[in-house]
Amino acid sequence: MADYDPTATSNAVTLLQSMAHLPMKQLDEMFSHFVRDFRRRHGGEMAWNNYTAYEIRIVGALVHLGKRADALELLEFFLTDRRPRHWNQWPEISWKDPRSPGHLGDVPHTWIAAEYMLVFAALFAYEREVDDALIIGAGVDERWLMLRGGISVCGLPTWYGRLDLTLDRRPDGSVLVELGGGLRVPRGGFVLRPPAAAPSALSP
Repeated sequence: MADYDPTATSNAVTLLQSMAHLPMKQLDEMFSHFVRDFRRRHGGEMAWNNYTAYEIRIVGALVHLGKRADALELLEFFLTDRRPRHWNQWPEISWKDPRSPGHLGDVPHTWIAAEYMLVFAALFAYEREVDDALIIGAGVDERWLMLRGGISVCGLPTWYGRLDLTLDRRPDGSVLVELGGGLRVPRGGFVLRPPAAAPSALSP
């Protein structure tokens, strides 16, 4: 169709780790264009009939691109648009009118669920193959750090072993980062990217 496909391109960014080989200006603009149209579509400014929740994988690409706010905005939408809500899942096709007599695909759709699990893990940590580094906290929401005690993740699988992670916003505005678990240090090290709503000093 000669159109752009950020849902497919997200695989190149995340699963295939090919971002270093892609034209960054065009890549950035493609995802920015998608986010603008996403807001217009779901804000009532653009006509639409349905979408596929495979778009969830775009959240992971946005995390890799450093677009934390956009990633969290899209993720919040998808989580509020689970169908049926109490099944905690998404059909292959979601219609604007939930009662549309149209194709839904598999329900529950485990492929989309798997995409969500990959995205969810990447919020806290993901591997960057080009320099053999582990990126920490690139998709963490500032609001989570404001909760009493911050957030903790235990036993998250990575290429370097299982990660135990704690992130907590301190009263002075700094972020306390604690890493543990059965990790070996990657050749490229740990790259810390917690939200920085206030000036922050990272403590090991």
